[in-house]
Amino acid sequence: MSIVIAVLVKIFGSTKSNVTLGLLILSGFLLTENSIQLYSYVMMEKLFSSEILLIF
Repeated sequence: MSIVIAVLVKIFGSTKSNVTLGLLILSGFLLTENSIQLYSYVMMEKLFSSEILLIF
């Protein structure tokens, strides 16, 4: 997702398009959401048995 944001910043710098700005904002929201989901998943490890969790 960070790569997508970097590419969109480069495109926005050269075109100044509103559509690109909207995609950039959406990508930022999605990156934030994914970070929160990952944090929640890691913190919930203590509450569940190890058979339920896929990563651990």
